Amino acid sequence: MNESEAVGPVIQAHQVVPLVERQHALIENLRVRDPQVTTARQLAERLGVSTRTVERDLARLREAGIPLTVASGPGGGYRLAARTAVPAQTFTPGEVSALLSALVAVGPFTSATAQSAFAKLVDLLAGDIDTRE
Repeated sequence: MNESEAVGPVIQAHQVVPLVERQHALIENLRVRDPQVTTARQLAERLGVSTRTVERDLARLREAGIPLTVASGPGGGYRLAARTAVPAQTFTPGEVSALLSALVAVGPFTSATAQSAFAKLVDLLAGDIDTRE
C-alpha cells in the first residue's frame, strides 16, 4: 500500500471549496429530513451533481466518522440521526484555532452558517481581550 492509498483519494486544492460546500449541503439535507431516509438520486438532484459524486462524498463523510446510516433495498437510502439541539461544548484555545484555520482555508463566507460559526469561534478565541498595542 502506498502513502496515498493509506489516506484515501487525493483532493486537489481547486476541489476543496466545492467539496466542502457539497458535504455541508449533504449533511444539512440529511439532518433536516431525519428520521426519513433520502436516496442518493434525491440528494444528487438537490445538489446538481451526479449520483456517483454524492455516493463518493457520503462515503468520505462516513469514513471521517459522520454517523450516516445506509438502508438498502426498496425504500432505502441515507439517514443522519441528528440532534434537534446541540449541547453546550467547551473547546480549548487550540481546538478553536484548528477550527478557525479550517474555515479560513475554505472560506468562512461560503454560507451564512459558516459565517455564523466563524464569528462565534473568533469570539471564543479573542472574546474580551484588550488588543491595545
